[in-house]
Amino acid sequence: MNKGAGDEWIAANFDRLAALLKAEQCPLYAGSLRWLRAFSRAGVTVIAGSGLNATNRQSERALRLLGAAAVRPSLETEDGSSGAFPLMISEHRFDAENLTDRKGVRYHLHFDEFTHKTLLLRAGQSPDLARVRAKIAAGQPLVRLYMSAGGPENER
Repeated sequence: MNKGAGDEWIAANFDRLAALLKAEQCPLYAGSLRWLRAFSRAGVTVIAGSGLNATNRQSERALRLLGAAAVRPSLETEDGSSGAFPLMISEHRFDAENLTDRKGVRYHLHFDEFTHKTLLLRAGQSPDLARVRAKIAAGQPLVRLYMSAGGPENER
């Protein structure tokens, strides 16, 4: 596991972010054990994101013991019916914007400048920021954090 700009930003703004989420009663999707535990201890309703790879009842129980109010199943259990999701997240940046596999299926590579991660999505799928803004404007507050877990020195 590594530390990135996203982790640093959350750590620097943790108190303010936790207070805002509690005040707005906005649940938080956490993609790391570190932030799941920290935000739940701060009184924020935390949902364990699919990146925490809950594939069975034992892993769901463990995440709930760490403070998750709800648990999203691992992407390995998804069939695509619940919408777009990344097929892969990579620490590497690729020169190409699209890939085609040996069967002719096209994939789009989306590089996130802030976290320096690349999302591999099915062609035609991309993060729909307008949809996210519309949901927030319609009173459907929800925040997802997909950040690295940091090292043991960050456990508190």
